[in-house]
Amino acid sequence: MGKHTEIIFVEGNSTDNTFDEIKLICEKYASEFDLKYAQQDGKGKS
Repeated sequence: MGKHTEIIFVEGNSTDNTFDEIKLICEKYASEFDLKYAQQDGKGKS
């Protein structure tokens, strides 16, 4: 990865608390990495 790398998590409304884990990781490493997250409105691809 280069000097600046942005990591984006996109969650598709899973039922196993994935979105909560993504938020925790983003908060934990916010000072070290450029992390962003989003949650889709509907369901994922399937």
